[in-house]
Formats: sequence, C-alpha cells, structure tokens
Amino acid sequence: MTCQHHPALGCVYKLVELEGEARIKVSEDIGKMVVPGSKTVYRLYCADGDMMDLICLAEEEVRPDTEVPCRAIPIGSDRILVDAEVETALIVPTKVEKLHTCIWDGAVVDDFPSLDQCKLRCKEQIESLGREYTHEMPPKKYKVYLSVRLYNLMITLWQRENPNAK
Repeated sequence: MTCQHHPALGCVYKLVELEGEARIKVSEDIGKMVVPGSKTVYRLYCADGDMMDLICLAEEEVRPDTEVPCRAIPIGSDRILVDAEVETALIVPTKVEKLHTCIWDGAVVDDFPSLDQCKLRCKEQIESLGREYTHEMPPKKYKVYLSVRLYNLMITLWQRENPNAK
C-alpha cells in the first residue's frame, strides 16, 4: 500500500508498446517523454578507442565494420529538438556488444541471472569505461545515440500524438 507521503516503491512504469504497436507518452513535462517501442541496446567500440551506446528497435542488428547512421536523443531541457538541432553521426564500430537479453516476453524466455552475476556484470561494465569517464574532472560526456529508424519512429509518434507539434 502506498500513499503520497509514504511511497513504498519509487518507480514509474511507462508503456512503450501495446500489442506490438509502439506508444509514446506526451506530456507538458518533456522529461516524462519515453523512447517508444521494443528496444535493444548495443555498446559500440571504435578503432580510435572511443565508445558509445546505441539504442535500436528490437529487430535491428548492428555488426562490426559496418556503417551505423545514428542520431542523438532529440530531447532538450524544455522541448523536443527539431531535426537541424539533433546531432547526426556515422559510426563504424570495430566491436559491437549487445548489452542485454530479453528474459521475459509474456513468459520466461531465458534464465534470470543470479545477484552475484549481476554484480559482476555491473563491475565489469564500470571497469570497461575509460578513466576519462570515471576519474577525470569534469568527466567526458558518454555518448548515447538512437538508430535512425528509432529516431524517426519517435519523432513521427510525437508529432501524431502532440496536437501542438510542428
């Protein structure tokens, strides 16, 4: 049981897909907007030592040594950014790592990792970040991109659901 002054669970569930169709939350508070659809996340490693994460639609695959066009997440501090304001990048990763696997798809489809496995994975991921992200002041900004398909879906749904969209 929860109430306003004594919440028992500090999280919010946001619907991103319903019966296979991507959904988006429209709100006056831009920070409440979600990235729609069923997704997967890849960590991309480049020849120059740079690394970044790429959020894609679940059916998209990313392969090493293949050009990956991507866009920055189009959310500003107070509004959706328009195309010209959104960073575009063409990444050619030398290594690609899928960051998660689906363990629930209406039923259990894979084994749940143990708490010790989760702790070890978290430790390994933090250690894989360069010192420029974890020790330097100010730390280097870690890049997170959307695939072009996911970016286009997000903008299309936002424009359809937001009567004030341009």
